[in-house]
Amino acid sequence: MLTISVPTAMLLMTIVSLSLAGMTLLVWGLLERHRAVLVWAIAHALWAGSILLLMGRGILPDVLSILLANAMAVSSLIAVWWGVALFIGKPLPMLGTASISTAYGLAFPWLTWITPSLSARVVVVRLLMLFALTGALHTLLVNRKRIGNTKAILLSLIGLLPGMLVMGGTLIGAVLTWESPAAFFEHPVVRMTVIGGIVANLAWGLSVLFLVIERRSLLREQDEAVHHVLTEQSVVGLYMIEGDRFTYVNNACADIFGYCPQVLVDEMQVLDLAIPEDRERLGEGLRRYASGELNGRRYHYRAQRRNGELVDIEGEARLAHWQGRNVVVGVMVALGGTASPVPQPENLPLAGTLP
Repeated sequence: MLTISVPTAMLLMTIVSLSLAGMTLLVWGLLERHRAVLVWAIAHALWAGSILLLMGRGILPDVLSILLANAMAVSSLIAVWWGVALFIGKPLPMLGTASISTAYGLAFPWLTWITPSLSARVVVVRLLMLFALTGALHTLLVNRKRIGNTKAILLSLIGLLPGMLVMGGTLIGAVLTWESPAAFFEHPVVRMTVIGGIVANLAWGLSVLFLVIERRSLLREQDEAVHHVLTEQSVVGLYMIEGDRFTYVNNACADIFGYCPQVLVDEMQVLDLAIPEDRERLGEGLRRYASGELNGRRYHYRAQRRNGELVDIEGEARLAHWQGRNVVVGVMVALGGTASPVPQPENLPLAGTLP
């Protein structure tokens, strides 16, 4: 049967943890600049650092290979807890963090130099790790209504439970093998920790990735709902123009002209709606809006509805960058049921109109 030595497994765990740290950092930089994701990337990096220091056992001083290594491992799981709190939007668990840090600071130097005991150190560090993971799980479950998404809660549970099982299993293993004379790299609890830790790290790292994807999907749905309320239920006409055609109009905008939105977008040019006397002036104004020259300026022109009725249009527009393209976005309202009399070109009003 193929077996992997503990140092080889520890090296594999280090590579996995560093890879997950890099992936999580990439997710933070490209997809989700949420502080929780950054903290979770730091958690993976701390775990990788702790394993590297543990691999130096017998070569590095005890202060590095025991005290600092285990402190980094415990800090890694505290960071997981912090990330859960940040992701939900709750205060950081400072009391829990202080309790874990104090317990570690009091117990570990004693168990390293005064009454050295590998099993006792394993028990202490597993208890502290379980405390951190339980705190993260408690924060998650207590605030599940705040999350409001069953899939996100399940993803978090799937990510946290393997780590809790590994910590709990190795805690029991340390108690059962308390008197084991095995050296560090041969100790069954160390082997169990390393192999189980690889699985737990992968579970948490992948759950973070899916959590981010699920969060972005939820935010997109919320944005779409808000967009629908602000645009489709607005009493003001909203539109987007690219070149000489509408690429978007809301219902209020379409109602001004008596068409459905799809007809305005698919079949008509912007100038088709203006009365012949105002088309040249409207076309010049659109060109200047598209160049950014008239950003934020109000305009006025006269249009003809589908039923032939004339209507005065007033609005405001500006240049915007959307999906890599320059577009003109704006608002418009109809100033009454019929348009004002058509003045001669030399008498067209200047203030608040398209030049």
